[in-house]
Amino acid sequence: MIRCCNDNKDELLRFLLKKPAENCFLIGDIENFDLDEEFLDVWILKDVGRVTSILLRFYRYYIVHCEDKKDIEKICLQIRKDKNCINVAGIEKTVDKMAPFLPIKEFKRESLAELSSDSFKNQEIIYKPIKAEESDIDELFEFQKGIEEFSLTEDSRGSFGKEVKSNTGRIYFCRDGNDIVSSATLTAENSINGMIIGVATASEYRRKGYAKSCMNTLCNELITDGKNAILFYRNMDAGKLYKTIGFKDINRWTIASLK
Repeated sequence: MIRCCNDNKDELLRFLLKKPAENCFLIGDIENFDLDEEFLDVWILKDVGRVTSILLRFYRYYIVHCEDKKDIEKICLQIRKDKNCINVAGIEKTVDKMAPFLPIKEFKRESLAELSSDSFKNQEIIYKPIKAEESDIDELFEFQKGIEEFSLTEDSRGSFGKEVKSNTGRIYFCRDGNDIVSSATLTAENSINGMIIGVATASEYRRKGYAKSCMNTLCNELITDGKNAILFYRNMDAGKLYKTIGFKDINRWTIASLK
């Protein structure tokens, strides 16, 4: 595989922008960071001078986009060189083909959905969310750490809220009195789109419109800026919420955890 540097950025983006929704994370990382950062590596495979696959490492996590199934084994050989790799993510049909070549412990499968200006259904919101600043990050971390479905640990504290600190995303949250009760995060924001993650509500405040208020405000701001919103979901109730705003399923995403 060919290791890339900043001089390769235009070539990488031309390839990825053919499918911008599927490649939101990849586009965001390549646009927002230098490719010589310690936490980031990018490799490509080519066929007759044309890029056919991209593999990106972000800390201990890998993301793959592959258009030629013949590349799969070479991509897996590159991943296996990293003994610290935690997981590999990508479109379901790609990651499934990696199973014979990687020590995969489990698969987590999610729906990949997209919101555009054409599909956005701007909702009337009940609560007015607050746009997070860097001073809110520690409190937001403690809130999300208390959400059972998120399984956040102290190991995540250092990287939590990087979207706000590095201006590569946004977080909106709601309070009840002094307490944070709901939040939604936009990460990997780039010139085309951004990925919504961290949609969370404290258990006793669910089904009251808090998450919908955070989501709608975040999406409205993004659409106003001329960008699409992307997200993953497994929970069907969450999927129903997203679809009321206008998200449409476009593919399946898989995260393969390694042994």
